[in-house]
Amino acid sequence: MNKLPHWGKWIKIYKNALTKDECKTILNFCDSKFNYHPLLTNDKLGGRTSNQYFIDKKETIDNKINDFTAKVLKLPIENQEATSIVRYTEGQEYKAHFDFFQKDTKEHKNYMVIPNNSNRVMTALFYLNDGFEGGETVFPKVDVTIKPEVGMCITWVNVFDNGDLNKESLHAGLPVISGEKYIATKWVEGEIYEMGDEVRNPFSGETALLTADELSMYDLVKGAEMVIAMGVALDNEECIKIMKEGAEWFKEHNPEAYKILLD
Repeated sequence: MNKLPHWGKWIKIYKNALTKDECKTILNFCDSKFNYHPLLTNDKLGGRTSNQYFIDKKETIDNKINDFTAKVLKLPIENQEATSIVRYTEGQEYKAHFDFFQKDTKEHKNYMVIPNNSNRVMTALFYLNDGFEGGETVFPKVDVTIKPEVGMCITWVNVFDNGDLNKESLHAGLPVISGEKYIATKWVEGEIYEMGDEVRNPFSGETALLTADELSMYDLVKGAEMVIAMGVALDNEECIKIMKEGAEWFKEHNPEAYKILLD
């Protein structure tokens, strides 16, 4: 089985990530903006039947969603695609699918906000209402079914930190039996390292050869260091914790690289 990314187990559930009032505010903002948005597969109506609206990144209405996603996934807001608000009415669904893209496909090139070697590494899904039946989120390959609760967020890993696609992340939104279901989805991108690479210390000029896991951890540590230095960290204590834990991880896994790059 593939090694899970260092940022945690690959499915997590956060209850009360948003308050009911926060969910209502978002839905009121989006109410008149939905467009019917079926997903086409091979030129035929395929996996999804729904109405959808993407919140412009200039808006602030989804700040709580963006901030929460960045905090729990430990990836910068800049890595997030625009927030997708989706409405499912009675009988509408999203059939089993993956959120990652196959590399170098048309979809991969069109959707990525991070160029080059990136993918949708993680997903955060928020349930924005209650009062409906059906619409559960299921992961059939691992026999997980999640019943929606207003304000709840679920996150999962689409791509492991060594670049392997998480084929167990296949998931679906079951048909709504009655009422209407509203969700917000954040696809979060990250660079993928399929092989190790050499990293240079810009001050000493020394280099260290890192594995894929080590590269990913190094970027996490340096990213936390950078947002603190720029004064844009959402939580300084959390970033400092990431830096300390990352340094300890390097001391254990590659002490020579630690001395060259982080000591």
